[in-house]
Amino acid sequence: MVPWLIQFQPLARVSSLPMGAVGFLTRYQFFCDSIITKFLPGVMHMPTVVVEDIKDGIYHSISNIFDAFGGAESLVKGKTVFIKINGIDFRKQCYTSPEVISAAIDVMNNAGANKIYVMENSTQGNITRLIFKVTGIGRIIKERGAKPIYLDEQKPVEVSIGDNKIKFPEVLHDNLIVNRKDNFYLSIPKFKTHSMTTITLGVKCQMGFPYHRDRPTRHNFELHQFLADVYAFIKPDFTLVDGINAVIHGHYPLEKKLDQYLVPLNILIGGDDTVAVDTVGARILGYDIDE
Repeated sequence: MVPWLIQFQPLARVSSLPMGAVGFLTRYQFFCDSIITKFLPGVMHMPTVVVEDIKDGIYHSISNIFDAFGGAESLVKGKTVFIKINGIDFRKQCYTSPEVISAAIDVMNNAGANKIYVMENSTQGNITRLIFKVTGIGRIIKERGAKPIYLDEQKPVEVSIGDNKIKFPEVLHDNLIVNRKDNFYLSIPKFKTHSMTTITLGVKCQMGFPYHRDRPTRHNFELHQFLADVYAFIKPDFTLVDGINAVIHGHYPLEKKLDQYLVPLNILIGGDDTVAVDTVGARILGYDIDE
């Protein structure tokens, strides 16, 4: 089936798109100029974002998304892959789906990745090692031949991010800042809304890089600027949003009312421009850039 090619106009709302088609089309491929038009007028770069249905299997869908960018092999062969997931808590639907993590590791392995690491620094004083254990993510990482990186246990280095000096994991500084060409950074956020940032996708997922002691003072009116500064410092090579279920009414769904917090979408959203991916994700939930 031929993908739908949709040119987003600046500030167009998702209500204008045929969302009912998500269930039976194999792929939407969006060429998104809206975020560029709004913030960088005159720039002609038009990122590609692919929205893929998972009806043929998650592995197949991830492979298809990468195929739109030359194939996973062209991006990761011979490289070490660092996968950043959402793992803020072990409560249901607070973390990236284990089946998406598993399939992504398999795609990277089959594309010739040298090594694969899955990393996170859980929030609110949680312990990442414990989150990986309770959710089963740690077991999946081991079974698929990857290794975990518990960022809250890593040696820090001091870096300048915007106007701030903060502690940053040395392993990421060495491999994704200093020696980026030999490594590949894949972000796999969970599709969620958020009480402070409206949505939490690829850009917000990087809040897991600062250590806990550097987060509380920015979780206020400074949060948006801080997230922009972190993104200017380090960007994913590729972002893949786990949209099996979208979590609405905030990022901590109540287990007893889980059915009221979940919107089953059964899609994955992928692209090599995180801001464009986040823009498409926001519009799927009905938000535009100003929100």
